[in-house]
Amino acid sequence: MGIRVEQDLEIKSMEDQKKREQDKINAQSKKKEELKTLYKKVEKVAGILENHIKEFETEKASTYKTFEEYKSENVQQNKIKENLDDENALFISQIAKKEIIHSDIKDKISKKKAEILDAEKRVAELQQEENKWLEEIKLLSTIREKMARTASQAMSQARETREELKVACV
Repeated sequence: MGIRVEQDLEIKSMEDQKKREQDKINAQSKKKEELKTLYKKVEKVAGILENHIKEFETEKASTYKTFEEYKSENVQQNKIKENLDDENALFISQIAKKEIIHSDIKDKISKKKAEILDAEKRVAELQQEENKWLEEIKLLSTIREKMARTASQAMSQARETREELKVACV
């Protein structure tokens, strides 16, 4: 009977070991599946990143092209600006030579300044008048509100008196 017990214990021990080994295998299989899933996710992200890189490279090329276009346009605009500066200098020298135009401009400026001063005075007068009217409106609004309150109180008293008379008559 001792051998049978030893064999049973050995079998039990082997079954336990088998179970542990099976648990290890299951855990490794699970880990393998998790790693496969993770690998698929990494591949997917890598694909997305490749697409983004391609988009960025396309955008970069487009940006460089646009930059070059702006650069050449800037050169053209600088040439135009230089031409305009030359024309402007020519016009300024012509204006400086014409004293008659200069004196006419001075007269017009003096007249416009006088008109502006008159207009500013008129604006100040109108603002003062507006302020007076605003004060008048405020006063009238206050009086109206006070009269409305008084009328409301009078109506309330009249209702109360009417109710008292009805009660007294009954």
